[in-house]
Amino acid sequence: MSVRISVLSEEQNLTVQVEGRLEAKDAVVLKEKFGDSAAELTLDLSGLLSADETGLAVLLAFQNAGAVLKGASTYVRYVLEQVSSLDLPSSGLPELRLN
Repeated sequence: MSVRISVLSEEQNLTVQVEGRLEAKDAVVLKEKFGDSAAELTLDLSGLLSADETGLAVLLAFQNAGAVLKGASTYVRYVLEQVSSLDLPSSGLPELRLN
């Protein structure tokens, strides 16, 4: 399984579930499809197993733009916390802006 991205609700706040392994090509699609609504977005990461560098950068860009990241496993939370504490431009991760 690569990744599965599902829209769970479209009420006031949009909830998108991300399951599997979030790789660069899918992370870019996620950014392009939902980047404009990041401030009203909840990303359900309960089924996320891993993410590559671009996937992590996109998730952090969503979080920095106001999206809520929920349900992440201990491992995914740990990796996101570690990466978010780095100086992203010098860490090798692409600096991504959603808007």
